[in-house]
Parts: sequence; structure tokens; C-alpha cells
Amino acid sequence: MDVPTQHALPRLSRSLLRRAESCEQFPLTALAAQSELRRCVAALEAQSVKQARGLGASWADIAAALGVSRQAVQQRYGDSNGTDQGTPD
Repeated sequence: MDVPTQHALPRLSRSLLRRAESCEQFPLTALAAQSELRRCVAALEAQSVKQARGLGASWADIAAALGVSRQAVQQRYGDSNGTDQGTPD
């Protein structure tokens, strides 16, 4: 999946949120939009983690920013040798 640019993200977010909020009238449309939102957020998070690591942030710094444990971030975004993968599983 392509990661939305910072300029396209607000427009994409508004569009997906409108679709996601249509739950009462169109629940399947809302579910599809919610799924797309999750994919966008995951892609943006992976990109931010990769950028943070590239700028020297530690796994502990990233974990604190995300509100999770260092181990959780490293398992999701780093390989078994502790090096960066750049994308989540």
C-alpha cells in the first residue's frame, strides 16, 4: 500500500471518516472504510518509525512515543538481529 503524503492525508482522512461514520445506513461501507483507515495509520506509523530510527531515535524513544513497550516496537519493526525492517508484519 502506498503511504499517503502529508498533503493528501487530511483529504483522505476526511473522506474515509465520512464513510466510516455511515455505519447506521451502510455498515459494510463503514467497515471497509475503517479497514482502510487502519491500513493507512499502520503505513504512516511504519514510515515514522523508519524515519525516527534513521534520525537516531532508540527503540525505547519510539516505544514511549507510541505508548507501548520497547520490545513490542522492536518485534514489530525490527528483525531478529535488532536491525530495522521498516514495515510491520
